[in-house]
This record gives sequence, C-alpha cells and structure tokens, in this order.
Amino acid sequence: MKPPLDPSSMFIILVIFFISINIPTSLGVEDDRFENCVNAFSCGNISNLKYPFWGENRAEYCGLPDFHLECEANIPKIIIQSIKYRVLDLNSNSQSLTLVRDDYLNTLCPSEYKNNSFDPNTFKYGDGVIDVTLLYDCDDYFPKNQYVGQSCKRNNGISTYVYYVRGLVYISYCKNSVIMPVFQYLVVTPDQIPSAIDYGFRLQWMGRAPGNFMFTRVFFFFNSSMRCRNPSSTSSSVGFSIGLVNWVIMELTCHNPVD
Repeated sequence: MKPPLDPSSMFIILVIFFISINIPTSLGVEDDRFENCVNAFSCGNISNLKYPFWGENRAEYCGLPDFHLECEANIPKIIIQSIKYRVLDLNSNSQSLTLVRDDYLNTLCPSEYKNNSFDPNTFKYGDGVIDVTLLYDCDDYFPKNQYVGQSCKRNNGISTYVYYVRGLVYISYCKNSVIMPVFQYLVVTPDQIPSAIDYGFRLQWMGRAPGNFMFTRVFFFFNSSMRCRNPSSTSSSVGFSIGLVNWVIMELTCHNPVD
C-alpha cells in the first residue's frame, strides 16, 4: 500500500494543476498589465495610492469599480456610482475618505437631482455622519413656514426653491429630494446645513470588496535582474478579477543577492 501524500506535496500538485488549466495566451501582454498596476496614483494632497484605487496612470483592472479616481486641475476626485466627489482627505490606515459632492459644492441647486448610492458591502458612513434632506418643488401641503430654505438658480438657468431638513421628513410633499450626508456636529440648527454640506462627510471602505473567485493567480517579479537567495515582499498591487480569476501581483526586493 502506497503511503498517503503529505500536505505539502498535495499543495504542489494542486498548484501545478491550476496553472496547467489556466495558462495565459499571451504572457508578454499580461505581464505588462500587471506591471502597470505597480504605478501609484498621486494628485494634490494625496499620493501613492494603489489597490483598490484606479484611474489616471492605473488601469481599471488595477482596482475596484467604485474606486475610480481622477485628477482635475490638481484636485483629486473619486467617482462612485456615476457621482463625482472631491477628495478632501484620505487616510489609508483607517480606510477613510472625506468627500464632498462636486455638483453641490457652494450650491444647493445642481442641474439635476441625484441621490448618493454607496454599496453597503463596500462603504459605510464614518462616525458622526448623519443624513439631511434637500427638498425641491414642494406642494402647498408642505409646512414651508416651519423650515429653512433658500431660492437658487440651477446650472440650466431655472430658478427654484430648496428646503433643508434633518432626517427624512415630508418627502412625499415634494417632487424631488436628495439625501446628503454631513457631520452631525456641524448641524446644530437647520440653517447650518448648507455650510455642513460644503465641509463634506466621512466615508469608510471596508477592506476588499467581496467577490466569488475560483482561485487566485499570483505573479512574482524582482525589482532588479539579480538572482536572490531569500527575496522578501516589500509591496503588493492587487488587480481586479478577470473572469473567475483574481489577479495578484507581489513585488519582491532582493536583500541577499547571490554573488
């Protein structure tokens, strides 16, 4: 009777099996794609951003869909569910962003009304963030004398009136409403809501977004052409899924070169 395979041998066999059934058709092209993901995004007050972010010098496959960054006039912006936000601050350690709606900066009357949409599996509000409601085109049943509001002119030149309230109230009395997150401590009274919106809000991302992957393909490369005894990983750049495969790159630095 043959002795059973030890766990390490079984692992090697499985690795060889997965590689053999998933050989790239063009290693040169794919290697270029992976090396491109080593590039970092830098703009304005933020720098050296990698996974899960992408944009500018980082291709879409280098990150996740809701982490699309742009640099406009040296101002970092992120696009989440087709809505553009200015990135006022970013802390990679706490995985938090301070954002402000680009179309609501210094105005409460954009050309169109869009509500924020954050995937609950990817994002959550930071501590101390609450929702306020902007109400447009309210009917005569809305108690206008009880709430603060202002007239404004939309980008398309149409004048309108907007009321702002804490929470989600009287929405049924108005044709349009937009929910906006703000820092709670900035809204002691309703008339402070416009300035609180300009100040932004904190959004946290929760590690890697979930995905159903069959397995992970890992590529290692050295940052020099020397042979190495004991390479160590110094940085990594993780790409997005291609089909059912999750792509990972690990950059290795040689601290003990072979003479």
